[in-house]
Amino acid sequence: MQNCLFFRDCLGGPMILRKRSKVFLALVVFIMTISFSSCKKPGDAVTNSSIDSANQQWMPIGMAASDDEVFFVRYPEFRLYRLKKGTFLAETYCQDPTCLHVTDKCAALGACNNLEYYNGTLYAADYDYDMLMSKDGRFTRVENIKGGFTHSGGKLYVCELKSNATLVYSEKMEMERVITEEVLGVWRYQIGHYLYGCNGATTNRIDLNEKDAKMETLFEGLGFTDGTYLYQIDFEKNDLYRRDLDGGNPEKLVDGAIAAFNFDKEYFYFRYIVNQDLDGEKCGEVYRMKKDGSGSPELIAVLPQSIQSVYTAPGEEWIYVRTQEGHWQDAPESMYAVRIDGSEVREITYSND
Repeated sequence: MQNCLFFRDCLGGPMILRKRSKVFLALVVFIMTISFSSCKKPGDAVTNSSIDSANQQWMPIGMAASDDEVFFVRYPEFRLYRLKKGTFLAETYCQDPTCLHVTDKCAALGACNNLEYYNGTLYAADYDYDMLMSKDGRFTRVENIKGGFTHSGGKLYVCELKSNATLVYSEKMEMERVITEEVLGVWRYQIGHYLYGCNGATTNRIDLNEKDAKMETLFEGLGFTDGTYLYQIDFEKNDLYRRDLDGGNPEKLVDGAIAAFNFDKEYFYFRYIVNQDLDGEKCGEVYRMKKDGSGSPELIAVLPQSIQSVYTAPGEEWIYVRTQEGHWQDAPESMYAVRIDGSEVREITYSND
């Protein structure tokens, strides 16, 4: 492979990022070290892993969804688009007819990662990882918040850029306390009185009831959660396992190296990696499998380029699949909408570029 960075992403095993620019490399370094957090009421399932605020596929976090729209960043331009659900023509987030969409003053270019839609507001991070917010098609900068962030339960959880400590803010964005100074993980969810996270090497948790609690390592490998179980992508073969919330009782669900992994309430979605070649056999095939482990993986779509990411949206009949034609610098990328049963595939097109 030429001119690429190769490492494991939080959900789907190996992932490739191109050496596009100094800004992109800085983004990669930051994302590989920060932790994102989320809080759910005890017993609530986290049912959408990458497109809503509970975002576990974060290399980088390039999608979010409201009730009627999907927002995503198009690479390598780092341009923010909006797409009405059920349609396939995306528009730039910037609606200024005089804007050429080429400077950071453009609303579509300032917000390049950590997309999150919460309580009627679209949030993002800029190139310097400052927090941005928008309700009217324009972004304003939130002062003194720099790092990965997630809203949940009326609180704002921030992974501070410099220290990687997890901070808790009020709805008025006033810092309340530090949860932990350890690197808990690249995603975080509160389930009961535990806060879970995966740091890229191990999946961990911390007891929120203990004032000076230490991080507990549950297992090695990439982990994520739907609020009911923990799921593990092991480092040896990239097989998928399901575990109890204490990390015990591992059960293999998918045998074979998988990537671009995501899930909704009922199904897992993923692609296979054959012979450690991301552009080889099956690289454009989208599979789904029931989360309860019944049945076998089902091929639902075949796309013309190598699959990079799969995104799900709450209550949607479509998943969104990001593909790339090769892995050289600035290689073309495409976005597809795939019906969850595989009955229809539509390529996303773009207006007012």
